[in-house]
Amino acid sequence: MKLWFSSSPVPLLILVLLAACQATATQPTAPTATAAPTEPPAATSIPLAVTVNNKPIYLADYLEELARLQDARGTDLASLEAQELVLDALIERRLLAQGALARRISIDDQSIDQKIMDLEAELGGQEFLQTWLRENQYSVSSFRNALIEESLAAKMINEIVNLVSPTETHARARHILLGSREQAQLLLGQIKAGADFGELASVHSLDLSTRPGGGDLGWFPAGTLTSATVEQAIFNLQPNELGEIIESELGYHIIQLLALEVRDLSTSAMAARREAAIVAWLKGERAVAGIEIFVTPGE
Repeated sequence: MKLWFSSSPVPLLILVLLAACQATATQPTAPTATAAPTEPPAATSIPLAVTVNNKPIYLADYLEELARLQDARGTDLASLEAQELVLDALIERRLLAQGALARRISIDDQSIDQKIMDLEAELGGQEFLQTWLRENQYSVSSFRNALIEESLAAKMINEIVNLVSPTETHARARHILLGSREQAQLLLGQIKAGADFGELASVHSLDLSTRPGGGDLGWFPAGTLTSATVEQAIFNLQPNELGEIIESELGYHIIQLLALEVRDLSTSAMAARREAAIVAWLKGERAVAGIEIFVTPGE
C-alpha cells in the first residue's frame, strides 16, 4: 500500500492547452494587433449550439467538432460522453479566449498566417492542405477562426499559470501504517517510551514503499498524499512533534513531522498546481458567465 498521490485525469482541453504552453510558462505577452474570429451578424437565423456571454457557437461548428472527435478517437457520436465533452471543450475554449481579450491580449494576424503556411508546407502544398481541411470538416474560414480562438485560449492559460508560485512549503515526515488501532497504540506507546521510530517502521509498517527507509515520506507539499486526513494532521504538527494515531482508508497511522521548509515544487507538483489553477479559473468564469445551451446531449 502506498500513501503517495496519483493524479486524476483533467479535462481534455486543459491537457491540450497545457501541452501547448510547454513545460514552463512564459511571461505574459504584450498586446499585438488584434485578430478576432469572424462571425456572421447576430441577427442571422443560423442554428446555434451554445451562446457564451451572448457570443454564438454555431450548431455546425459543434457537429464538426463531434465528427473530429469521432475520427480521432473512434468515439460514437451519439454517446452522451462525447457530446458533453465537445460542449464543455467549446465552452471552455470560448471562455478562455474571452478572458484573453478582456485582458487586451490578442493574436497577430501574421502568426495565424504563418501557422497555416507551416501546415501547408508540412502537408506538401496547397492542394494537400485543401484535402486535409475537407477531411477534417474545416473550411478555410472555420479553420482560421479555430486557430485564433485556440491561440487566445493558450495565451489565457499562460496568464493563469504564470500566477502559480514555483515554491511552496514542504513537509518532511514519516509514518508507520498498521492494520489495527490496538497495534498502533502499542507501538505509539513504545515510541513515547524511547523506542526508535524508524526501526519500528522498518519492522512493522504495512507501507512497503516507505518501510525500508524507516517510514520516511520525504519532502512533499500539501495535496500530495493520498490521504488528506493524514496530510492535514502532519501539517498541523510542529517540527519533530509526534502526532496522535490517524485512521485513513489505508489503516492506522503513527505520524511524525520532521521539518518544514519552503522548497521548489517538483515538475509533477507544479503541473498539478497549474491544472488546479486553470480548473478553478474556469469554474469561476462558468459561475458568472451567461451560457445558454440549445442542444441536448444524448438526444
